[in-house]
Amino acid sequence: GMFRTVSAQEPMPVSVQVPSPFEAKVKPVLTMKYIRYEADIELSQGGVAALSYDEGMIITKKGTEAISEVEAELKSGTESELREYGNELEKKYGFVPCDSSKYSRGLALLKKI
Repeated sequence: GMFRTVSAQEPMPVSVQVPSPFEAKVKPVLTMKYIRYEADIELSQGGVAALSYDEGMIITKKGTEAISEVEAELKSGTESELREYGNELEKKYGFVPCDSSKYSRGLALLKKI
């Protein structure tokens, strides 16, 4: 059997061979389709953050939810300058911090009646 996965950075599906006993026990739970945009951003004290923006959909049998999220990951520098940058994004664009992952939001959709 084959699983097909699509990486946010690869335009074509990638196939992975899965052993038959494992495949029989594994069922699709949810689908996430999104495009990731990325850029390296220089921070105030010379550090670098990887800024990414994901746009797409979480799809389950019980509903869908839009994905529209920005994430900044520290590549070099200090946590304080990354926090400072995050605060600037919040003030300038009205972003709201969110700790839930796309996967956990998909599982929450599955629990809806």
